Amino acid sequence: MPAGQKVDVLIPSFSRAINLCLKEITKTAPKFNDIFESQDWKTEKEITVSLVIDSTGYKGTIYFHFGKPVAKFIVEKMLGETVDENSLDMLDGIKEVTNIFFGLAKTKLNDAKINLNLSLPMAQWSKDMIHSTQPKKSIILPILLNDLDFYLEVIV
Repeated sequence: MPAGQKVDVLIPSFSRAINLCLKEITKTAPKFNDIFESQDWKTEKEITVSLVIDSTGYKGTIYFHFGKPVAKFIVEKMLGETVDENSLDMLDGIKEVTNIFFGLAKTKLNDAKINLNLSLPMAQWSKDMIHSTQPKKSIILPILLNDLDFYLEVIV
């Protein structure tokens, strides 16, 4: 899968997965805004979940960037209980949600004969991320849920 095609396949697969998962968990349909490209983009969101993908067609990292309010909304809907937005439970909960995103997307990609080897998602406070010194180009998909935004970032 050439570089341009990987995003053409990854983004729609993840969009469908996000839509299915969030409609089930939150009973709210997410809204997807226009994709944009950026060089060395850095998130302003407080929580980042990363997934390393190693496959024949794509080797790289996908990130989800969540603000605490949207992460709290999703995790509380999933658990049916209140969660402290500064707790490890918040990180564990949003990691589990993104793991569902990844699993649903992987199934769709496998159906399209694109086999991905995925790492387990890693959730962390964005301020604690170690940033590469190498320049990076990203494709970013802004997503709105219940008037709160978060991002899917694919490093290309």
